[in-house]
Amino acid sequence: MTVFKEKCLRITCYVLQFVCFVTGVTMLGLGVWGLVDPNLHSLTKSDHTILSGLYVMVIAGAMILFVTILGCVAIKRERKLFVILYCILGLIAVFLKIVGCILVFDYFVSKHEYLQNSYELHYGKVDYEDVTVIWDEIQETGGCCGLISYRDWEKSHFYTNGNRRMFPKSCCNPSGNTDACQRGKDGHIVTEGCDGFIKKYYYGIGGAAVVIILIELFAVVMLACLYQYYP
Repeated sequence: MTVFKEKCLRITCYVLQFVCFVTGVTMLGLGVWGLVDPNLHSLTKSDHTILSGLYVMVIAGAMILFVTILGCVAIKRERKLFVILYCILGLIAVFLKIVGCILVFDYFVSKHEYLQNSYELHYGKVDYEDVTVIWDEIQETGGCCGLISYRDWEKSHFYTNGNRRMFPKSCCNPSGNTDACQRGKDGHIVTEGCDGFIKKYYYGIGGAAVVIILIELFAVVMLACLYQYYP
């Protein structure tokens, strides 16, 4: 019975290490992408909070990869020392992930007003192409227009600069007329704001992060259970 229990624990631990390895690769990739992508970098380079969050993601992702490899070695070699090291480093990686989540959500809360100001003041300007690209992507992907509603654009530089296109093309209903949409005609323009879409995006990240953290904590607990079987 003891041998069977140990075998089940070993298999469970291997599966959990694989899952953690995948999450580590994902986190590392997202962190590096956020740091090197020209559009995102131009928006975040002056903000220490989000930059810190991205660096934490990279460090935590790299640490998870190392820890999962160490976990597999601990299972294979059956040594208590490796189990102890795995548990310590695994808990540190989880802590870093929690810190990263806090920084990202702090950024969302503190920069909510900045999101609105960014398109009201800079959308469509030559020197702020990054803002234009980001907001076009948000509106096209989310099927939305403006932050709270499409009328937010009426306070923007793009709307008031004398251009006959009062609303951006990314606000247009795919089935509507683009010219009528950009002049604000009902039925051609998307009226729902992007605030809900952005919140769902952040809450989705937060929910996924919580699940990942719980899985990694479970992996640490399961491997710690193997400690009693190793010399």
